[in-house]
Amino acid sequence: MKISFTFLLFILLSGITVAQTQTPVYLSQTITNAASRGFYRYLPADYETTTKSYPLIIWVHGAGQIGQGNAADLPKILEWGLPKIISEGGFPSSFTVNGTQHSFIVISPQFTGWPSGVNVGAMINYVSNNYRVDAERIYLMGISAGGGGIWDYASISIANSDRVAAMIPFCGTLTPTQTLAGRIAASKMPIWAFHNTYDGTVPVANSRNWVSYINSYVPAPSPAAKLTEFPVQSNNAVTAHECWSLATLPSYKPEGINLYEWLLQYKRRTTLNNAAPVARAGNDTSLVLPANANLNGANSTDADGIIASYRWRKVSGPATHSFSDSTAANTVVSNLSPGVYIFELRVIDNAGAVATDNIVVTTYAAFTPGTNQRVLIDVGAGATTPSPSINNLYWNNITDARPGVRLTNAVTTLNLPSGLGVNIINRLDGTYSTSSNAMATGNTTGVVNDYPASATTDLALIHSSATNGMWRITGMNPAKLYTIKFWGSRT
Repeated sequence: MKISFTFLLFILLSGITVAQTQTPVYLSQTITNAASRGFYRYLPADYETTTKSYPLIIWVHGAGQIGQGNAADLPKILEWGLPKIISEGGFPSSFTVNGTQHSFIVISPQFTGWPSGVNVGAMINYVSNNYRVDAERIYLMGISAGGGGIWDYASISIANSDRVAAMIPFCGTLTPTQTLAGRIAASKMPIWAFHNTYDGTVPVANSRNWVSYINSYVPAPSPAAKLTEFPVQSNNAVTAHECWSLATLPSYKPEGINLYEWLLQYKRRTTLNNAAPVARAGNDTSLVLPANANLNGANSTDADGIIASYRWRKVSGPATHSFSDSTAANTVVSNLSPGVYIFELRVIDNAGAVATDNIVVTTYAAFTPGTNQRVLIDVGAGATTPSPSINNLYWNNITDARPGVRLTNAVTTLNLPSGLGVNIINRLDGTYSTSSNAMATGNTTGVVNDYPASATTDLALIHSSATNGMWRITGMNPAKLYTIKFWGSRT
């Protein structure tokens, strides 16, 4: 008898599966575009011991569960539907469909306001980037306002619908149109909607029209969208509205399979002809140290979807640099050294296509306080002075004596930006033809300090009649002392 009991006990114990837990996740900042700072996470029992990817269900709550995603608010998510079933231990660890066993990742975010399609899409991006999600099996379930949120996400674009394998909206709040429904129908995404016939909060016409519009699309989608109505009648508004508690139970099998087995029948449709995204890292720039480089990749675009992830890296340049967040669209690079940096922005769209773009950031050492910095400007319309010149000094050239801005951010003789500019308000010369030189004999004064003996004979005639001439030097700092010298000769 003792032997028989031990044998039976072994049989019973061997059938026990390690229980999965639903864990609250609190974030220090809001997920970009998701309006969410916390969610419940349910991972397969073998998630930490394997490298495989898993089907994903994102559960989108109703208006009554809106909150800040903190310890006080997040438990509201457990009041209804799938999160409630999981918290009570009623969700199977796996489901077998077509001979294959599947275990779900279930993410139940709490939104800080009425969940929108943009919020849902951002949540899909976040989960896909941070967990091993099977991109072929992403499913959406939403109740009331959350049902409206997933209708909204899927109807924003065909690309959005293409990303989702199937979805189940319960009494969704979003009012349909033929145009919105047509995007879902064109994607052929499987839909199973639920609604109470006598719902006084969200009219059943919403779900009926979504399904009708989708199924009337030409060509007709396959499979056809379907609607299950429960004939619930009640004077209690919540009871009359609530159509998900029964349907989400794993034991609810109106057609021989439950909702989760129904979802697993479907994978994302055929491989998409996806247009590649366009990465835009911004215009090349320069700065004087100490300073940070603000990199902006938010202007990157994707014609038929969304940018799912960003990644910045240094391609070349000095070794020292630090990103504030190399995975953000906009980032700040600090700890820079003098030199030329090339940074690369890499973007990936929602279908996995990749694009890159580079930005050149030139950094200059700061002027040493108390030292002299020289700025040399060759004025005139003749030949320009090369930079660096034969004595290795850097020059700025003004080749047009007409009124207007003729020089901005002049460089010093060491090729450092000075911030100085020249704006010709009125010309000094009586004739400013650009076709000839003013002097025929070259520089007859020899070397005057920095001025080279090989100076060109440029035209900048100053006539005694030009009494209203004015040149404005811009960009001067009141904390600095400037000495301005002119070299010239007469005809």
